[in-house]
Amino acid sequence: MNPDQARTSVFRVMLGEAGWVVREEGGDATSHTSRREAVREAQRRAQAKTAARVIVHYADRTVERQMLFHGEPRSARTWRAGDDQRSGTRSTE
Repeated sequence: MNPDQARTSVFRVMLGEAGWVVREEGGDATSHTSRREAVREAQRRAQAKTAARVIVHYADRTVERQMLFHGEPRSARTWRAGDDQRSGTRSTE
């Protein structure tokens, strides 16, 4: 297997200066008018990868949830150092 194929693509959905942003780690970013639209775009881009995860952030940049795509192992390290994770709270879109 090609080493590039084995690498997991990570997409982060977070609030930017001019709306919601989908940022691929090590890649480009796209802006969106709503959080829902940004999550859909991140999911669409993740579907096109061999292995991917989408990490959705609250407006304060804490982590709300993640979604795994195409065999991304659940035992893989989920959060970066410094990521805060909340549960049981609702986000504002």
